[in-house]
Amino acid sequence: MNSLLTRAGATLALALAALTTPASVAAQTLSGDLTVDNSFVAYLSTSVGTQGTQIVSGTDWRQTYSFSGVALTPGQTYYLQVRGTDVGVISAFIGDFTLTGDFQFANGLQSLTTNTTDWAASSVGFGATDDAMRVQGVNGASPWGTRPNIDAAAQFIWTQDNCINCTRYFWTEITSTAQIPEPASLALVGAGALGLLGVAVRRRRA
Repeated sequence: MNSLLTRAGATLALALAALTTPASVAAQTLSGDLTVDNSFVAYLSTSVGTQGTQIVSGTDWRQTYSFSGVALTPGQTYYLQVRGTDVGVISAFIGDFTLTGDFQFANGLQSLTTNTTDWAASSVGFGATDDAMRVQGVNGASPWGTRPNIDAAAQFIWTQDNCINCTRYFWTEITSTAQIPEPASLALVGAGALGLLGVAVRRRRA
């Protein structure tokens, strides 16, 4: 009888733990290295069309700007946004980004460089109608040369119009891959545990 009570109690404890424990205890973060000719501000948003919270900015394209440990919440979809401003004849955005935990970029991986496939761009604002983009060369191309701490495969990108003295908006999606138990499933586990405990109690009283 005591054995049955013990098993029932253990099952109930596991069910309660499932209700209160996050799906993953691993760090859930976003990090990156980037620069824009000539300046930029990067944001993290939960809505593609809404400017998010600023995470880093830069005003000198010759410098690589870094950020790390930006916390992400499992189950939430995010958008990494970069507003770049050009001054002068040439313009480009280049970067290299990584995720930890239960998240992936638009390419299905936890690492992403700038390219014209997994990023979107607009001359109007974040989430607006996509503008065509162009590749200005890969990391190391003239006139920018190699940008430190950025993958060699990263591309210098901008909108197809290659505008002068303008601001452009770039963004990419970050999706959660966390397996979060459904409330109905957790309720069934809890109900089963309570039922087993009830049986044990009735037998003990008998």
